[in-house]
Amino acid sequence: MKKSEKVLVTGEAIREAVLSLTAHLSMQERIEGFLEIFAKVTGNHACVLLRYQDGVLVPVASRGLSPEVMGRQFHPEQHPRLAAILQSRTPVRFKADDPRPDPYDTLLLDPPQGG
Repeated sequence: MKKSEKVLVTGEAIREAVLSLTAHLSMQERIEGFLEIFAKVTGNHACVLLRYQDGVLVPVASRGLSPEVMGRQFHPEQHPRLAAILQSRTPVRFKADDPRPDPYDTLLLDPPQGG
């Protein structure tokens, strides 16, 4: 993606985010809209918003993952990537060849056509 295309996608995403602040949406719709915008900006077709609760990570909303993910709880001590994310104060992006298992490997849906 060229720099001008990235700026356009980011600008569109910011516009969508601002408009959603004034829309009559439920909290779940706002969260799902956030994931949609996040996916556009980052170029990731799959993402999940997790809530840390009583020592486990609980999915609040997901995009590009099997609906099965919503019924799961993720214990950070069993998922090294999630533990690394929790320990970081900055965004974390894992390289494709990272040896730690991806907790979502079996839950990924096929990317949309052209994506």
